[in-house]
Amino acid sequence: MILIRFLTRRKTTLNLILSPNNFGIFFLLFFFHAPLKELIEFKNFNSEIALILIIILAIVLIIFINFKKNKFLILFILFYLFLSFFLNIYEISIKKINSFNAHFINNSSDIKKNIIKNITDQNNIIKNITDQNNIYLVIIDEATSIEEFDKIYNTNSGSKFLEDIKNFNYTYIPGSYSSYNQTELTFASYFYLDYFITDKSNKYRDTKNLYPEMLKYNFEDLPLIKVLSQHNFKFYLIGNSRGDCDINKKTCLKNYEIKKKFFTEVSEIFFIKSAFYPIYKKIEERLRRSFSISLYDDNYYQNDAIQKFIDTTKGEIPKQSFFLLHAIYPHGPYIYNQDCSEKKINTQPSHTKNIQIADKNVGYFDNYLCALKKVKKIIQYLNKYDPEALVLIQSDHGKYFDLPKNKKQRLINFNLIKNLEKCKNEINENIDNVNSIRYALNCQLNLNYQILEKSSYWGPYSTKEDNWGKLEKINLDN
Repeated sequence: MILIRFLTRRKTTLNLILSPNNFGIFFLLFFFHAPLKELIEFKNFNSEIALILIIILAIVLIIFINFKKNKFLILFILFYLFLSFFLNIYEISIKKINSFNAHFINNSSDIKKNIIKNITDQNNIIKNITDQNNIYLVIIDEATSIEEFDKIYNTNSGSKFLEDIKNFNYTYIPGSYSSYNQTELTFASYFYLDYFITDKSNKYRDTKNLYPEMLKYNFEDLPLIKVLSQHNFKFYLIGNSRGDCDINKKTCLKNYEIKKKFFTEVSEIFFIKSAFYPIYKKIEERLRRSFSISLYDDNYYQNDAIQKFIDTTKGEIPKQSFFLLHAIYPHGPYIYNQDCSEKKINTQPSHTKNIQIADKNVGYFDNYLCALKKVKKIIQYLNKYDPEALVLIQSDHGKYFDLPKNKKQRLINFNLIKNLEKCKNEINENIDNVNSIRYALNCQLNLNYQILEKSSYWGPYSTKEDNWGKLEKINLDN
């Protein structure tokens, strides 16, 4: 009856909602969107259901406030909403939400156990460190192994590349597999120094505690960063158009251009828990697709982390540093010719929904050959300006070439490691993504991390897939 009276009043429903007091209720309730959606179990529609519930609750409160003139109760409701709103802002902007929400990864206890285990391992440090030379982790995204590339495209280009670099003292590990099939997971495993999520873990429900968001919210507590800090090492990230050091300015090299503006950072922090942010992203995506607007700016240069690193350092490289270079090649968009000049026609749309396709097209072939050219360039550059550094050049995962999609094929990856005389005998087939970081810390910092039994895990990429968030251990012997 109250609802009928409310809808048939002279003032229209829209006018009531847009009145300052009533609009304020909508505004404040929208900041309950993130915690509410995590309580809803409907996998593909939790965000939409949470928004509908918030709108219903707002309408109920507006009706109640407009028809029940109890000033004390109204003031109490508004006070509670304001208080909750400011506590949300405080939690995000001041405390930096070290763990954005306990429900984002249900197996957060697994991660904590690994962090404790890794910190315990540090007690085995050898104290008399004589030298602390730089470490480089260079990622060429989605690069399959050299042998797989030569087989798929019936070429010897990969083999020729190995011949070209044989005098630089690098070991290529054939038959290598990535630790995970997704960038977010493989990169997170580098920072946790472990297979931090396995097939035994519970489903994760969001990627907020994975890479790259983990650098924003959980940076100082990451095992890799803790170890580096204890040895007075700085961590630097040279990223790409999809993610760069602007996610955490502490990771930026001096004079390195930061693209994200102050207003963008503030607005993201302010609205991240509200429904406004996902609504804005949905509208932005629809408009971008409708008008064929590129998702990222300046892909050609921004995705070339190797060239950006060379241009930034110009032969003057900081000491006691760990550098992570994340290049988006041979991964699409396919904008590189074989000689690394820019393609005028992009043979793959830049939006992320197309990165899981299976194909053998010329775009990937050209991007891969450019990637090999860039790898040779960074090898030559570091050989001249940082000859005592330890260099890991890997891919975070491989690529699907055949249909139906072959999970094992997705895990076949590129794995190239510089031989340093003091630890060259430690390089073997067990040095995958996870173990490569342990090997590097042992070699350059004289630590004593155990080389783990190598494993590879596969998980669904899309949140719309039935078992998204649950990993499967892949048998690499078959």
